[in-house]
Amino acid sequence: MNTKLDIEKGIIPLSQFRQESKDFLNRIRKTHEPLILTQNGESAAVVLSPQDYQRLIYERDLFRAIAEGEKDLAEGRTISHEELFKELA
Repeated sequence: MNTKLDIEKGIIPLSQFRQESKDFLNRIRKTHEPLILTQNGESAAVVLSPQDYQRLIYERDLFRAIAEGEKDLAEGRTISHEELFKELA
């Protein structure tokens, strides 16, 4: 899949989105591909389904947590299994 082509296909002027919003929203629901809206020739907003937005936020938070865990590990902020089970008991 060529992501650049897919993204370019989803770039539309805000004025066109206003005129055809129902069709574009149906397209977003069906394809799960976001639309990039432009205003005066420059990107202005991204429109995506609520489910795709929720997934994006979940994935962002997951990657942040993984990065934080990797930093803790690199900086020696760890405990053994035995210590963990002791704290939980």
